[in-house]
Amino acid sequence: MAQFDIYVDTYSSDVVTGPSNPTVASLPKFVQGDTISLRIYLLARTTGGNISSTPYTIISTAGIALKVALGPKDGTAGSTLLTQQFTWTPDASQQYFAATLPLNTAGITAAIGSANSVSTWFEIEMTQGGFPTTVLQKQADIQAEVIETGVIATPPGQTAISAEEAYAVFLKRENTGFFLKNENTGHRVFVYLGDDDAVHMDPVA
Repeated sequence: MAQFDIYVDTYSSDVVTGPSNPTVASLPKFVQGDTISLRIYLLARTTGGNISSTPYTIISTAGIALKVALGPKDGTAGSTLLTQQFTWTPDASQQYFAATLPLNTAGITAAIGSANSVSTWFEIEMTQGGFPTTVLQKQADIQAEVIETGVIATPPGQTAISAEEAYAVFLKRENTGFFLKNENTGHRVFVYLGDDDAVHMDPVA
């Protein structure tokens, strides 16, 4: 499972490269059907010291709850989120929140339909002392997946075969033995390597 770190400048409500780098960064690529592992760092701007070398301090996760969602930004009560993650685990050093975000939801499938992507919004909300604060709202596209569960088209001139049938019909690279048959007489022998390291061919009915 791919893992992504997201650093949020809670003052500008944007994603940055890291605690020591205020360069604006991109969100991870969201692809239908994936499940991605996220680590989210909340950053506060430094108010003293050398701001150029230490532009941020990491906000402790203590006493903070996190919510993350992808969905429409329309202000309508009861809008359906495409996906969400409201349960986040702080790391032992209280530096970041960790969880997975599922992108294989029915909401995402319905929103994409037969298109190749859907435009939506990625939002992070932190709650501290009972008061929620939205620290990030960023437009994001969810790309339609290419490798889907379903029928795989067979190339022209070829015939599809299941893995089970292939295993049953074709000789593997390594075997405990195999049968040989004379098509004229119908007689068969079983070929195998004996414990004496000699090749044996025993007739079988």
